[in-house]
Amino acid sequence: MPEKRHQSDSGAISAAGGHAAALLEEVARGARACGAFASVEARPGLVVCASTQRDDAEYRVIVEGESVYVGWVTPDRYLSQSIEAELMWTGDDLEELIGEELGATDYDGPALGAVEHFRDPDKLFTFRSRLPLDAGRVSASAVVACLRAYEAVMRELGDMRRGPGVGGPA
Repeated sequence: MPEKRHQSDSGAISAAGGHAAALLEEVARGARACGAFASVEARPGLVVCASTQRDDAEYRVIVEGESVYVGWVTPDRYLSQSIEAELMWTGDDLEELIGEELGATDYDGPALGAVEHFRDPDKLFTFRSRLPLDAGRVSASAVVACLRAYEAVMRELGDMRRGPGVGGPA
C-alpha cells in the first residue's frame, strides 16, 4: 500500500483542549478496567495500550484536532506485512471484521471510518480508523468499545497470534 504522511502520534494536538485530555484519561481508565491490555498509559494527545501478545505492538487512541482515531501500531515491518498478507489471502475486509466485533460490544454508534494503513513519521506501521464523532462529542465508553474491537480483531491476524511477545506463544 502506498505510504501516507500523517502527523506523528507523539505530536498529536487537540483543539478540544481540556475536554480531550479528560476524555483520554477516562478512556485510559476504561481500557485498564477491561483487562485486554498488558499496560495502559495516557500521554498528551493519546492513550497507549500494550498488546498482551506482542512486545512490539500497541493499540492507540489518538486525538488530532477534533478527530479521534483508534488503531494498532508496530515498528515491525514484517508483523504489519503478515497482517496485510493474511487479509489478502483470506479476502477478509478489516473494516467488516472490526464492525462485527463492535457488534459484540456495547457500542451503539455509527460505523467507524475507513481503515487507514500507513507508516507514520515515527516509522510505526499503522492501521487506524476515525471515530464518526469529534472529540467534543464522543463518549469514553464508545472509544473503549472501539479499542476493544480493534484488539479482538488484530490479535487474530498474521503473526499477532503466532508470535513472540508478552503472554503470546513462543
